[in-house]
Amino acid sequence: MTSQIKLLSFIKKASAILTLSGAISFTAQANLMTDYGAYAAGYTASNCSSACTTANGGDIINTNDGGLSSGSAYVSEVSYGYSQAYAALDGASYLPTLKVEASSDEQKGGNAEAFAMQHYSYTGTEATTIDLDINLHGSVGINNNDGYSNNSLRADVAVFIGDSLEWSTDIATLYYELASGMEKDKTTLYINSGNDVNNLDSLSFDLQPGESFFVVASMRAKSRNGYADAWNTLSLNFEDDNGLVAASAGIVPVDVPEPTSLGMLGLALSLISFGQRKKRLG
Repeated sequence: MTSQIKLLSFIKKASAILTLSGAISFTAQANLMTDYGAYAAGYTASNCSSACTTANGGDIINTNDGGLSSGSAYVSEVSYGYSQAYAALDGASYLPTLKVEASSDEQKGGNAEAFAMQHYSYTGTEATTIDLDINLHGSVGINNNDGYSNNSLRADVAVFIGDSLEWSTDIATLYYELASGMEKDKTTLYINSGNDVNNLDSLSFDLQPGESFFVVASMRAKSRNGYADAWNTLSLNFEDDNGLVAASAGIVPVDVPEPTSLGMLGLALSLISFGQRKKRLG
């Protein structure tokens, strides 16, 4: 199906003004586009049992990228394990594309989080029902030792009917506090074990001509002595995008490592971890 999603006209105008006059700063231009965003964050930790802590000399290294009015975001953190996250508005119909991956050794931890929000307007002349299909694909497993392990993938997808929505990267805060008076719906998907698992769901909602809505998605990978890999991926798709106009489109996403690069990095981390264990045993 040929996508019907287009750039909002005011975004084109803002871009043209910036190009021709140079009178608007990047920050000022971004303030014109407050209906979308992409955010990525991650951490690795050196002292994790059931929870990661800075007690007894423990260390937690955090990183994040993106935010409100960002079209894409990417982070990678490898100090005590492996954490990688990517969020972009480059999916079908400019829906969010989210990728996360985390792995860690015994007593270590890694977490990765991706979040994105997109705003749509419905320009059709008749009432319609929108069907949003969701697929969480990933693999979760434990390391081959007797240590404590806790590894999982979680994805949350929500739809909010309305013209405005406050920015928060926590869907629970959005759903139960900031958007408490809005018409809305959400679903949560989990993968706690298995390789190449597909977890499918969908959301359906009704729209009147001229109505707007937000699609908000988040995904988390948690690793304690194992791995949680959803780099391929959380995907969303409208069954019919006829008459929908996205608040942002055509933004060039940030570069992310190729799968072969990820594999080599994972191998390097495994060898480093093996060397450290061998040194301790020796």
